[in-house]
Amino acid sequence: MITITGHSFTTADTIAVFWNGGYRYDVTITAKDTNTLSFDLGSGSILPAQTTAVTVSKKISHATAFNGTNMVAFNIGGNKSCLFSVMDDTATPVSVLAVETLANAQYMWWTGMSTNPLTGHNITAIGIYNRDTAAAATVFGSAGYVNA
Repeated sequence: MITITGHSFTTADTIAVFWNGGYRYDVTITAKDTNTLSFDLGSGSILPAQTTAVTVSKKISHATAFNGTNMVAFNIGGNKSCLFSVMDDTATPVSVLAVETLANAQYMWWTGMSTNPLTGHNITAIGIYNRDTAAAATVFGSAGYVNA
């Protein structure tokens, strides 16, 4: 991937790559120089053609701890368009739920709405990617659960 000169990404950074119509997240930079990033594939949409304009966002990880099985409500969002990657506590943490929200909107789930998206997972972190790289995002979230 070609980038602008003087980017601040480093090898092993976790990023998301956004383009019109898709994104890949939990992508790890494997090599870099001044103008080029090489990375693994992460998860998400099929990468677009090489000539497609993309936005790259570095992952901010927020540590948390709750049992997804006991969850009765969950919401997450922000004042910017963001992608949230909810991680479980496996030896190599993996995203068990990826949610993209628009600016000033939120993802919500509560008991009775549909199947619990986090059943069977102990949640340890939420990765946050800001799609609007021109300004910082303020994000929020909450999980209501029965502590059984």
